[in-house]
Amino acid sequence: MNKKKIILFSCRDPACGFNVRNFILNSDLLKEEVIDFKIICQEPCSYVFKNNSMIDNSKIRFIPIIKRKKTLLNEATSIIKEFYPDILICGISGSFFGIDEALLKICNECNITSFGIQNSWGDFNKSFSSEPDIYLVLDKKAKEITKKNSSKKIKVIGSIKNESYTNKKFSKIKQQIREELNIKKKELVFGFFGQNINQKYYLNILRYYLNYYKKFFSSSYFFYKTHPKENNKAEKLIEDSFINNKDKLIIERGELCMEKCLVLCDVVASLFSSCIREHQYIIKLSKEPIGIPLFLMLDNNARKYYFQKTNLNEIPFSKNISLVIKKEDDFRFINSFSKISSMKKNIRDQILKNTYVKNSNSKKLLKYILNFDGGR
Repeated sequence: MNKKKIILFSCRDPACGFNVRNFILNSDLLKEEVIDFKIICQEPCSYVFKNNSMIDNSKIRFIPIIKRKKTLLNEATSIIKEFYPDILICGISGSFFGIDEALLKICNECNITSFGIQNSWGDFNKSFSSEPDIYLVLDKKAKEITKKNSSKKIKVIGSIKNESYTNKKFSKIKQQIREELNIKKKELVFGFFGQNINQKYYLNILRYYLNYYKKFFSSSYFFYKTHPKENNKAEKLIEDSFINNKDKLIIERGELCMEKCLVLCDVVASLFSSCIREHQYIIKLSKEPIGIPLFLMLDNNARKYYFQKTNLNEIPFSKNISLVIKKEDDFRFINSFSKISSMKKNIRDQILKNTYVKNSNSKKLLKYILNFDGGR
């Protein structure tokens, strides 16, 4: 009897967690009798898998945040010795380091084939001077960026996280979630999607956005989607801004799935979160204008950080299919109800005209991974 092939998944970032979860469920990996798998889930990703009825908890190991590199490498070594997988599939979580990067290093040393899933254009993490054998990337632009920074193999796979979006009726979802929250169809909702940025400019940019909202749309709703690794100063700043009109503030801490958060809002604002790309994807698939993707880049330090982190010189697909706010005066383009309506329509028209989305297919991807020859 042939030994089962073992796939080890690793994820520390929630976005990667959703990629892994969706890949397992959509690829029919659970039905495979000749493949076994294990998920190593590090905080703050645990909420993606906890209280999850679709994947048996015996397949998941939860580990805490480990701040010392040596301790992290010891943990990764212990995991590899215990399971000795044939394949590692891990997230590429941008800044800092965690179990993904540590496992990748040990797998490189042990000649275990590895795949790294990018969640955004230009995502790299060489904290342990290691790379996956192959990068799994979103689209041709991501491939182009990755190719400039790595000699490793690259495969365009689309967004696993959003694989089910092609079957969604987003206009209907928007209507349903607004009815649940008692928000009328013509009322506007301004969203702010938090990020793990512990810098002074983050709060300053948030203040600019809040000031814009209060000046022009104070009777509308403000929707705040927290990030699990976000500094709580942002939440306090927002709550303090709504002391006199708390009924207009909605704070979402993880109960509502991302797609519902995105379609609820008429304006989806963040500094440079990948949720804006998801929002653009939803707009492309929707049968009517859904919202405005808004990059809040009002600070030179914020722009400098983003471009250094990604090795880019501009935000991919930001021209015409989103609005980039670089100075406070740029809010003039969306400072009235009529301008919001017009901008939503114009952005959707440009997205339909100028963007191509690679539809992810987890079943085909699983076959590709199992048949991949990494040349080791």
